Amino acid sequence: MLSERDERMLQYLALVAEILQRQVNPPQPQKEKTFRAALREPSVVATLITVLIGGIAATLITGIIQWRAGVREFEQTWLKSRGDQALISYKEYLDQEQALMRRTYSLIGGCISASDRLAGLTKSSWREQFVGPELIAVRTQMRAIRDNYNQTNAKWRSEGEELGLLMEYYHPGQPKLKDSWGNVRGAVTSYLDCAEKWYSTNPPTKPAPADEDITRACKPNYDSLTKTLNDLTSNLESARRYAWTGWESPHEIRALIQGTKSASLP
Repeated sequence: MLSERDERMLQYLALVAEILQRQVNPPQPQKEKTFRAALREPSVVATLITVLIGGIAATLITGIIQWRAGVREFEQTWLKSRGDQALISYKEYLDQEQALMRRTYSLIGGCISASDRLAGLTKSSWREQFVGPELIAVRTQMRAIRDNYNQTNAKWRSEGEELGLLMEYYHPGQPKLKDSWGNVRGAVTSYLDCAEKWYSTNPPTKPAPADEDITRACKPNYDSLTKTLNDLTSNLESARRYAWTGWESPHEIRALIQGTKSASLP
């Protein structure tokens, strides 16, 4: 058993040996595990930059996509709303234009009928020797025919100018239609005047002309009126197709609604 002195000697020698060993093989310092130390490593910095840039780019791209989608949805909704309003307005326009055409053709037909009936009063069938109630009935009918002619003639001359202005309003930029309406107006007036002149030159006090002469009396005027009416109808159809131009194309509709000029429009 070692004495106390020997034990102290052994502890002293062990301490000296440990000191010598540390001097020969010093312990390696442990690397720092802090965030600041990690930032000094190039690979860590490159990874962080890549992740940061990728996140920002993804956020920007997502925001742009969402913004474009919102704008596109708004434009589509706005375009549909404006398109619906435009179609409703155009339908109302067509309805009013068709009402104008019905009024015009009805008045022209009334003028033709009134002229034919007035010229027909010169036939021999109206100049027979009527007596009693028959005479009263015949004179009443003749007076009604003359009155109808006078009223129709006055209506035509008062409304003809108005109809022409409405034609220009519903069909702007259509010089052919304007000219064709002018021709129709002149032809109708000429037919009315012809019937009145024929009736005035063949009063009841004169012998009745032959039926063939009555039929041929205003035939040139009637033929001219028929031709001008056909031209008017053709120009109306062209004007109506012109008004619809572009409505079959979404791009044309967008241009029309936005008020921009399209190259394909006339």
